[in-house]
Amino acid sequence: MSNPLQPTSLFVFDMDETLIAHDLSVLWHHFLVDELKLADASFLKADEQMMSDYYQGVMDLDSYIEFSMSPVKHLSTKEIDDLADLFVKKVATKYIYPDAIALITNLKQQDKACMIISATVTFLVRALAKHLAVEFSEGVDLQVKSGFYTGLISGVPSYQSGKVIRLKQWIKQQSGKYQATHFYSDSINDLPLLLEVPNPVTINACPKLKREAEQRNWTQLSWSL
Repeated sequence: MSNPLQPTSLFVFDMDETLIAHDLSVLWHHFLVDELKLADASFLKADEQMMSDYYQGVMDLDSYIEFSMSPVKHLSTKEIDDLADLFVKKVATKYIYPDAIALITNLKQQDKACMIISATVTFLVRALAKHLAVEFSEGVDLQVKSGFYTGLISGVPSYQSGKVIRLKQWIKQQSGKYQATHFYSDSINDLPLLLEVPNPVTINACPKLKREAEQRNWTQLSWSL
């Protein structure tokens, strides 16, 4: 008989280039330029330069979030949330790994709890989680003023060691009902959280993370579209 006081296992996933074969923020920016005409090619060029810092683990997240929100600051939170849902259905679904869908489906059939935690803004993380029927999601929260996202971060951003803090905060809010047992990621930025869980798993690991995974004998998966 199971112990009713035993925490439920929580399977935690990074999002960008882990569940999807791209970075959702970059896809969103192309959507803003190509589909909505809310920015131009220079915006995408600047995005590319800033993302190179992310892959090196040295991105200034505050600057990136403010930059990312600049084309849509005139839109209300509801308008942006609705656009995020449209964007996921129209664009992001093309990049979701079939293996990700299969794994999440299998976990849900076993009544396992799943969460996406990402350094992407919450409204995009929430939209993808909703599409994948993942019940819990955490992203970079934004300050809201008079029904508009300000472009400023609210609270601890779920980035690098901030993911550990945010996950622990969330578990505490759930009165310890859940215990993070697995975490899946592709990025060296997620090393702090990978070191926190009993079962770290890499998916298409970047070179720096691949070296860590090999040294620590972690499970490594390779997914493709």
